[in-house]
Amino acid sequence: SYTDLRHKLYGYYAFRLTQNMSLKAGVAAESSSPNSNGLKRDYLIFQPYADFKYNPSKSVDFKLKYRAKTNYPGIGQTNPFTYVIDQQTVRTGNPLLRPELTHKVSLQTNILGGFITIEPYYHFSKNLITETGVLRPDTIFEYNYGNAGDYKNYGIEGRIQFPLGKKLFVETSVDIFKSRIKYGTSTNNVNDWTMSNQFVYVEEKTGFVAGFQYQNNLRKYITAQGYSKGDNDFWIVFVQRPFLKKQLSVMLLYFTPIMWGVDVNQGSYMNTGTYTETKMYDIGMLKNMLMLEVSYRFNKGK
Repeated sequence: SYTDLRHKLYGYYAFRLTQNMSLKAGVAAESSSPNSNGLKRDYLIFQPYADFKYNPSKSVDFKLKYRAKTNYPGIGQTNPFTYVIDQQTVRTGNPLLRPELTHKVSLQTNILGGFITIEPYYHFSKNLITETGVLRPDTIFEYNYGNAGDYKNYGIEGRIQFPLGKKLFVETSVDIFKSRIKYGTSTNNVNDWTMSNQFVYVEEKTGFVAGFQYQNNLRKYITAQGYSKGDNDFWIVFVQRPFLKKQLSVMLLYFTPIMWGVDVNQGSYMNTGTYTETKMYDIGMLKNMLMLEVSYRFNKGK
């Protein structure tokens, strides 16, 4: 059995320093009291928040942002029961996992009202929840979880969005980053990037929208001894049309079979020094997938 009683109290204050400078600051306090089969712990977590915005001109503005994000361990990560995955591997949860607190600092620069956005960022944590593993003396590999002692992630995000005439819009975004985890006596580094390009046609009078998008978002998420690969890559085309005074909306989306710049293998990699493992999962089922979405809004609310 597992229970967790949580409380949260938060507040912020926003004020204008000068005509072109403003500040928004606050803090959240969270308490967590997980109880796993009688093993009870109590945590108190503070999450500061701050935004400093500076508008030197109409064409450029800067926003210095600071966030603190909490991630609580799931029941699968804290369950101390050991279960068998296959003949060579087992998995055991860690009931002593602490909640994770990650600090995020970034500087967002908007040019020409958001025509171009550039945002370098830096994330760090002293107790990141991460998957670990060890090769036991009986040659069975055991997965478990721990709080990493030193996690850093820094990179830069960029976005360009602009119109081509009155009905066609183009948007390109990219994220380039490097992650590092120091766990015990070893250090793990992961570099990766993601990108998305979208061309959208909008007919304002009828609400008709059509688009073509390329997404390269199958990225590496660092772990203490390797990484996992999640999300997906694709080339898609879509059309969307509202009906009945925009209460009914119908969208048709097609994942094309184009494979240029597309990776269809999710998975993970782990290297403990005495054990190396690579897993790959083919998600090629996305090719030629056709999706139909129909939604109806009964009222607009207040």
